[in-house]
Amino acid sequence: MLLNSPQMEHRYPTPTSPKSPRTKLETPEKRRPTEQGLRSTQAIKHPITPTIPEPTSVNQAVFASNAQALSSQLVNSIVQNGNHTPVVLVPPLSAESRPSEYVTFQDDHSGTRFENEKVKKLTMATLSVQSQEQKVVADQASNNLGTLVHEIFEADEQIIDEPSAVVSGEASQYFVSIDYEDGQLRTLAPATLVKVDSLLQKAIAAGRTGDIPVEDLCRLQSLCEKNLTVLQSSELSLDTTWSSDDFSAWIQRTASAETALRSARIIVRIMIGLFEEKQLCPEEILQDVVDGLSKVLTCCIIPIIEARPKDSGSEVFDLASAHRKETGQLVYQANRVMRLLVELLDKVDLAETIITALEFFAIRNLFVENAQTEKDSILGIQKFEGLRRTAMDIITAIFSKYPEQRPFIFDEILGSLQKLPVKGQNARQFKLSDGTSIQLVSALVIRLIQTSAAPAKDISQRVKIRISRPQTGGDSRSDSSDMEEDASSKTMMNENGSKASSDGSDNDADGSAKRRLSREATILSDHAAKDAQYVVRYLVGRAMTASKTGDQPHRHLLDMFAEDLFSLLGNPEWPAAELLLRALMSSMRSIIEGKSTAPAKNMALELLGMMGSAISELVASAQSAARGLETQDSTSSGYLRQLFDDYLDGSLQNNELLTWDGPYRMVMEYLVSVDSEGLPTRSAQLYYLTQWARNVSTMQSIAEPQDKLLADRLRKGLNSRAWDLSE
Repeated sequence: MLLNSPQMEHRYPTPTSPKSPRTKLETPEKRRPTEQGLRSTQAIKHPITPTIPEPTSVNQAVFASNAQALSSQLVNSIVQNGNHTPVVLVPPLSAESRPSEYVTFQDDHSGTRFENEKVKKLTMATLSVQSQEQKVVADQASNNLGTLVHEIFEADEQIIDEPSAVVSGEASQYFVSIDYEDGQLRTLAPATLVKVDSLLQKAIAAGRTGDIPVEDLCRLQSLCEKNLTVLQSSELSLDTTWSSDDFSAWIQRTASAETALRSARIIVRIMIGLFEEKQLCPEEILQDVVDGLSKVLTCCIIPIIEARPKDSGSEVFDLASAHRKETGQLVYQANRVMRLLVELLDKVDLAETIITALEFFAIRNLFVENAQTEKDSILGIQKFEGLRRTAMDIITAIFSKYPEQRPFIFDEILGSLQKLPVKGQNARQFKLSDGTSIQLVSALVIRLIQTSAAPAKDISQRVKIRISRPQTGGDSRSDSSDMEEDASSKTMMNENGSKASSDGSDNDADGSAKRRLSREATILSDHAAKDAQYVVRYLVGRAMTASKTGDQPHRHLLDMFAEDLFSLLGNPEWPAAELLLRALMSSMRSIIEGKSTAPAKNMALELLGMMGSAISELVASAQSAARGLETQDSTSSGYLRQLFDDYLDGSLQNNELLTWDGPYRMVMEYLVSVDSEGLPTRSAQLYYLTQWARNVSTMQSIAEPQDKLLADRLRKGLNSRAWDLSE
């Protein structure tokens, strides 16, 4: 077969078509191809038959011989005539061929093009229908919210026109009258707040909050603020000497607190939905929200959580147990408001007074002593633990967004450690994904240190922080002067977040990829390392002056903190545990080699022994996991197995761990798959990204194109606090 062009007519004759015009080409004498004949042959439209003959071994030799002879004759004829017209040459069938000797193949691709077009049209139609349905849902959510807001405003105007303070008529569907100081105040009814919050949430999810005029949303916030005003004037303090009637009256007053928390949810949700509108985020209203939430937690929730059946306030325990539903609703509403505040922190820059208020009540919740058993708890252990986790999210969000608040947060947490219980199951109620439990404060400290290694949203803020920390006892020293010097003399940030040296020597147009990456990764890694050292020095300094049998709990707390770190060693979701253990090991080594007291050296030896045991268990666990990879056939399994074998042999090179498709990326893909939006895994991802970048920047050379590309990718991830695994 000769092909001079991919576009031509062709036809395969079958054994059942002996009268095909092409069978006349058996001998050169019977037919000679001419230019006119070839053109006329090309013009004939032959149908394409779906059957393709295949010669069997019986007549294969004859078939090949005829084909070769015929091909040679046609080629010679075409060359002699100077014809370069595309030709398809199909050899004739031999006289000995039989139809039964051929195999017929069905054409499976004849309709592929049309089928693909059909699927494409069907997909586009489906997407169009879904888009139309989503638009209908969004329009309905916007219209329902707008209608309800309009009806509320009409009822409000009707109340304003009436001289009586009593709500009546249609206005009673939306407003209620409550006692306030010496008179009555008309506020939104609880049922109305539920409807508004539900429709507002749907409108925000559909992205249609902007359909409501900003003036109307401001007016709605003002109406909700009245419930917060009532909350501030309410007496919610709980007295352990109350009778049953007194406690029932207190439960009725807490109803206004629940209504105020519902109003706070609407106010904060409006701020989240249209956070670009500054007039929807007034500092005064937000301050009322935080103050009201703090009052409910301090006066209502914490006394209920701390009540025990065997304490002197056992009557309160019994009375509150009889009203478990009402008090449980307070915890639920408070938790929802706190979750919205976490989301608001990510979108809106808050005033320092509001941030400080959030820090105080969030940190206080972390150190409330929960019950050890369910029978000793009014609401249940896990109900309050959920609220404490949300408080931890608030602290982490502030720590991440406002670097200037980090020293204060660390000092408040470490200064409150003595309030932690050192005995009982309640000391470890933070459950990990593998079922292990650790202290909540241990989880918080690790998350904060992982966040220290993550770039702030405004990375230039890092060099403007003045770290001022008090001196701690023992061998602990403040690093404030070192950190200030590091921030002021070492680095300066430009508007793109990249650092330039103060003398301008590195202020070249492009700069090397290694130098740029090293600048940014080193700053972030140093911040995490110094924060870890500060925490360890604080704990060790207090523990060196205390004993296990003494009244001071610092030695117990250090042991429990170290045990939590051992439990997290090797867990990909808590990588900063290794950093803290390294700092702890360095501190213990300094105690042993220095001139410390005998009890301090005994403490150091005991902790080092525990570290050695934990490391041995980690190695054994890694070997067991490596053996499990042998039963898997995936490429990554074999790759990891080889890396581990090289590590055991001592032949593993650090550069082998730093490639784009290497272990760092595998761990980060795992963290993304576990929880792409969770704050714990988010801080772990950024921590690994910083460590990866730091190690890449310390490579001997970044000369290869793939190395430069890796450095650019990591630097882009550091500057944007995110990265694209699909690159």
